[in-house]
Amino acid sequence: MPHSIKLLFIAGSTREGSFNKKLAQLGFGIAAANGLQATFADLGDYPMPIYDGDMEGSSGAPDNAYKLKALLMIHEGVFIASPEYNASITPLLKNTLDWVGRIKTEGEAPLQVFKSRVFALGAASPGALGGVRGLIATRQVSKQKPRTYADYREMLKQKDLDLVLIGTPDHWHALMAIEAMKAG
Repeated sequence: MPHSIKLLFIAGSTREGSFNKKLAQLGFGIAAANGLQATFADLGDYPMPIYDGDMEGSSGAPDNAYKLKALLMIHEGVFIASPEYNASITPLLKNTLDWVGRIKTEGEAPLQVFKSRVFALGAASPGALGGVRGLIATRQVSKQKPRTYADYREMLKQKDLDLVLIGTPDHWHALMAIEAMKAG
């Protein structure tokens, strides 16, 4: 029996061999195989110029920013798998969140697209820190509440599904968080 919740899976990297792209695709596959309505969005399909306030003032946000915001708005849960670039968020993901966050329709609160859905952030990395520094920066940029769990079981114990940050070389913890979102 299909669930009514809709989950969106995004990778903060468009590189063909990206561990994080594979993680987001794997999460999408697990969700879909378990009857959840799931979508995988490749940010490479939504190219946008580097954010420029003058450009925004003269011609508005790019069409792809509107398309991606519309996609976010129809999903209750969003899983972002993103690598760490120089101890921070990837330029691609930062630029995407900047453009999408600038779009506000009449009567909508600022950054409503980030505040009205559950976000889970994960990273897959062979490095010692597993991408956690990039996840912290991603949380700050997406204006999410600062809750971090190294283990999905603690998240379940706290019944806290507003935001999950999982940074570990063992990406299966991130997949278990997806299962937790499904069960909750």
